[in-house]
Amino acid sequence: MSGKSICYETHIVQTKPDETILDAFIRCGVAIPFSCRGGSCQTCAVRCLEGDIPITAQKGLSDYQKQRGYLLTCCCIPTTDMTIAPLSPDDIITDAFVIAIQQPTVANPCYNFTFELARQRHFTVGDTFKIVDGTNKENIIKIIEYDVEWLATA
Repeated sequence: MSGKSICYETHIVQTKPDETILDAFIRCGVAIPFSCRGGSCQTCAVRCLEGDIPITAQKGLSDYQKQRGYLLTCCCIPTTDMTIAPLSPDDIITDAFVIAIQQPTVANPCYNFTFELARQRHFTVGDTFKIVDGTNKENIIKIIEYDVEWLATA
């Protein structure tokens, strides 16, 4: 399999055979956010505008993210030339407001928060979100269960 041409913002990068998009970008000095390099943090997620997305490039993404053409550059060994773009803030940021807090009790030792979102979002088990409260501490929350209400853990 020969390398593929990847268009990203003002860059065109040629991948080597069996090289991920992220590795090609690093090799060529293209700046892109990344962290784990294994598909779990989703920091390197981008949106595919043209080209075929390999199944492995969407490992761990929600159905909503897959439908919108998201892929993880650290897991994507392209099979076709591709045009990709960074996620826009609208893809990843939603303002939310806490409208109720239920304090822990002996029977239920967890805080329960009720949020109101500024716009409709689709959440699924495994999605993560960050609570930013104006301090330097940022709590990462992961949705772990859905029954009647979402259950998340920090």
